[in-house]
Amino acid sequence: MGLQKSKAATMRADAPGFVRTVAELAKRRPDDPDLSLLEGDLAYADGRRDDALKHYDAAKRANPQLSEAFFRTGVVYLDQGRLPEAKAMFERALTANALAPLVPRYRNNLAYTLGKLGSYEEAIAEYGKHPKYALSAVESARLLWLAGGADDLARARDHLEQAITWLTDEATGPQPDNRAPWVRGRQRRHRVQGAPREALLRALALSATQFLRDDETSAVKNAAQVRESCKGVLADLQAVLGSDLSLVARTNLSLQGKVNAYRIRILDTLG
Repeated sequence: MGLQKSKAATMRADAPGFVRTVAELAKRRPDDPDLSLLEGDLAYADGRRDDALKHYDAAKRANPQLSEAFFRTGVVYLDQGRLPEAKAMFERALTANALAPLVPRYRNNLAYTLGKLGSYEEAIAEYGKHPKYALSAVESARLLWLAGGADDLARARDHLEQAITWLTDEATGPQPDNRAPWVRGRQRRHRVQGAPREALLRALALSATQFLRDDETSAVKNAAQVRESCKGVLADLQAVLGSDLSLVARTNLSLQGKVNAYRIRILDTLG
């Protein structure tokens, strides 16, 4: 059965064949948690969220230590807007086995959900439990933007400076977790990938933070550095940062004027 599951995993490029193989194997081994997880993934990819949850539940029953089953259940709940239930699933994913706390996406999704629930400080504390993971620092900065106080913006600046340091450091920058793309936008279409480009994007986010803190000189300087260093992907950089700033403007009306001014005077003039 192990060889058959391995064969199925190699057939992903042949989608119809892969689906048939997984279905056949699942009929023979209904209590196999890995196959239930695969069936859930296929249902999720096909837009059948309720069916996905049924398969993930089967995987959890078969193997209560399978963190991925709890994690993916949480992702479905997030899609459905079931935030308290998503939070519970991400918490369970982190405690399902001894290695789970080492997986950044489990904790980051828990932190993201806490942020959606309005528990900003609790979310930032969770993000901070993964040292040298740049995306965690950036997400903390985004939450602090939403809070919008003077002290919050100063902390956001510090988080972004730390993220840039981790991404440009020879030891931490090449790590897989720091090379994953940063994706934003309502349709999640805008993608910036690779440590150098992400470092530039975070530098641009730092520029926005400086502007929101009334440090226009530093904001202009950082934006100019980004413009000169990354001309080929400026459109994506602008779109990704613009998406985040739009959320800030909608959430924190006290910053709306500054956000609009930054867009007009700096972001929209980059290229």
